Amino acid sequence: MRRRQSSVGALLFLVITVIVLGGAWLYTSWRSSQIVLPPGLTINGLPMGGMTREQALRAIALAYTTPVTVHYESEVTLLLPAMVDLTLDVEATANNLDAALATRADASGFFRYVTDRALMREPEALRVSAVVSYSRARVDAFLARIAQRYDQAPQSAVPLPEAGTFRPPRVGTTLLVDDSRSELISAILAAAPDERQVRLVVEVEPAPAASVELLRDALNTSFQTVGAIGGVFVKDLRGGQEFCLHCQAAYSEVGLLKVGAAMTLYRALDEPLAPQARQLISGTLLRADHTVADQLLAHIGAGDPYSGAAQVTDFLWGMGLRNSFLLAPYVARDAVELPAIDTSATPLAGAEAGLALYAQTTPTEMGLLMESLYQCDRGGGMLHVIYAQEISAEACAALLAWMAQSPSWLGTRVMESTVASRVGWGEGTYAEAAVMYGTYTDVAVVVFLYHPTWLTPDAGAETFATVGRLVYGFFNGAP
Repeated sequence: MRRRQSSVGALLFLVITVIVLGGAWLYTSWRSSQIVLPPGLTINGLPMGGMTREQALRAIALAYTTPVTVHYESEVTLLLPAMVDLTLDVEATANNLDAALATRADASGFFRYVTDRALMREPEALRVSAVVSYSRARVDAFLARIAQRYDQAPQSAVPLPEAGTFRPPRVGTTLLVDDSRSELISAILAAAPDERQVRLVVEVEPAPAASVELLRDALNTSFQTVGAIGGVFVKDLRGGQEFCLHCQAAYSEVGLLKVGAAMTLYRALDEPLAPQARQLISGTLLRADHTVADQLLAHIGAGDPYSGAAQVTDFLWGMGLRNSFLLAPYVARDAVELPAIDTSATPLAGAEAGLALYAQTTPTEMGLLMESLYQCDRGGGMLHVIYAQEISAEACAALLAWMAQSPSWLGTRVMESTVASRVGWGEGTYAEAAVMYGTYTDVAVVVFLYHPTWLTPDAGAETFATVGRLVYGFFNGAP
């Protein structure tokens, strides 16, 4: 009996000893935790856990010396605390901190500490308010200065003759002061760095549509400078706006319809193309001479380039391009009688001598052909509707990729644009058909110039470069 009592007493002593020692350890840990601020404590949103009281007060004081970053659309301004008489009451803030910490220093605080440890849960977060004051009048004055500096009425595009381009149209912006004030004050009172920034509320009014007459006048000036007879077709491929300058007139196609010939070959063959067919297309689109193009026409016509040319014409007419035709190969033309083609397009006065009887097109129809290729690459458009079973989107993408490797006069001064193009010249006519991929929109551009005394295509390169810059600048802003 005595032995059993002795064992129970020893066990009871051990339990009491463990409780006393554990309690002492928890109490010591709790007291040690009072030295620094607890995890999760914030002052006006700024985390202070792990800091001493003095460190936290210095940190909150430092936070309110940093500027507020103010965004007005793309413009950025810094608001310094002194500009709105921002003041931190350190003493009052310290009192708020001490009051929050006092709830952790009494018996109830110890009990919560023990409970949190036992249940392995995070202690309750403490949110302390800093006492901050500011001048409402100075906040309003700051917003008034911002509005004065950045608010603007919508503006139309403006020609920049010296630069040969346009200043793009500009949207109108108006600061909504009442809506922005509360957002700005919240940022002023915030202490956390990522909250000391604000995006002001701005009403945006769309820019007025630019008049194509601006573009017309600029292009006419460029053509008159060199004494050329010109035709231009331009289409915004995303917005749909079109521009026409003598775009219904007939011109010698000078190799631009090689794009249609390449499409015709794709239509006649199954994909993927054999290496020979790919070489014919790439050579036709990339090389300046016409030899490979004649080989491609012969391939389409089963050895007869005249038959191949007729199939290219049928392809173009199938798309409704009735003023475009190719009746013979480019180089190996025999003394054969060509069929008479009756079209509604006629050359401009003074350009009749440059019109070839066997191969013609107009700026409009060449532009529509380029647009159809662009839209086909995206799975839509006229080409996709008419020849969906014969020319795939992948084929159109491949053709544009080849053309992007071809030289471009229009893209000479627009370095930020990728240009898929085909250039051609002959019989006093110089031409380029292109898709210019832009920052805001993509544009189909076709330019024909006729001048009987130009001896080389380089003589007109300057005019084409100016036209390309003007067109790109009109739709996408000044390069």
